[in-house]
Amino acid sequence: MCNVLLAVSSIEERQFLKNMITTHFFNLTFLPDVIDSEAAYRLAKEVQIDILILDLSDFANFTFDYKTKIIKKQPNVKVILLDDEKNADHLQTALRCGVIDYLVKPLKLEECQTAIHRAIVSLNQVSLLHVDHSTAENEKGKNVHKMIQYIHQHYNEKLSLEQLATLMHLHPCYVSRSFTEIVGMSFVQYLQYYRVEQAKKKLQFTHLPISEIAELVGYSNSTYFSRVFKRTTTYTPNQYRQTFEGHHVPTDFQHVQEFID
Repeated sequence: MCNVLLAVSSIEERQFLKNMITTHFFNLTFLPDVIDSEAAYRLAKEVQIDILILDLSDFANFTFDYKTKIIKKQPNVKVILLDDEKNADHLQTALRCGVIDYLVKPLKLEECQTAIHRAIVSLNQVSLLHVDHSTAENEKGKNVHKMIQYIHQHYNEKLSLEQLATLMHLHPCYVSRSFTEIVGMSFVQYLQYYRVEQAKKKLQFTHLPISEIAELVGYSNSTYFSRVFKRTTTYTPNQYRQTFEGHHVPTDFQHVQEFID
C-alpha cells in the first residue's frame, strides 16, 4: 500500500487532493497531514513515505532544502511539487532534483491524476486510475481496502480467496464479488499484477536468480512465475532484466514546453 503525505498549507487544496486521490486511487493510504516541508522531514524520520506532495508556497528554497533531506532519509520517495505560479528557476531545480511532476496552481484534476499515476507506476505499485470507485466509500469499500492492505503486506506468502474471506469473516463469494466490483479486477488478477510489479523491481535493481525472485514474490514454481510474468508484461523475466536493468522512470513534466515557449 502506497503511503501518501500531503505537505500543503491550504486546507482547500489539501481537501481537493484528498478527494481526487480517494476517488481515483482507491488503494492509496494517507499519512497524517502536515503543513510544510519541515514537518514532512520530521515525519520522514518516523514512517515510510512513498508519495510526497510538497507545496513550495512562499518558501521555495527552504522547501527544496528539506526535500533534499527527505530524499537522503528515504531515497525511494516520489515527490510532486506544487507552485503558486510558473517559475522557470523552480522548474529547473525540480528537474535537477528528479521530482515526478511540477504542478502550477490552480490545481487541475487531470494534471494531478497524471502525476499521482506516474508516481504509483514508478514505485512498481498498481494504479487504479481508470477504475470506477463510485461505491468505494461504503462499508463494502472499506472491507476491500483492508483486503488490499493485507495483499500488499503478504503478497510473498501463499494467499487464497478463502484466506482473505476468513480474515474478513465474510463468505468467499461475497469477498470475490466485492473485490471485483470495487477494484475492477478479480482478487487473483490483482495479486498476480502486484507480484509481477514487485518482481520487476527486483529484476531491474538486483542480480538475484529468477528462481529466487519467483520465491520472494510468492511463486514456489519459477516456470509458472515466468509464464505469469510474460502473460502480464509480454517479456520473459530474463528479457525484462536485459531491457530495463537499472532503469528509472524519468521525470516527464507535461507542461515544460509552456515555460520554454
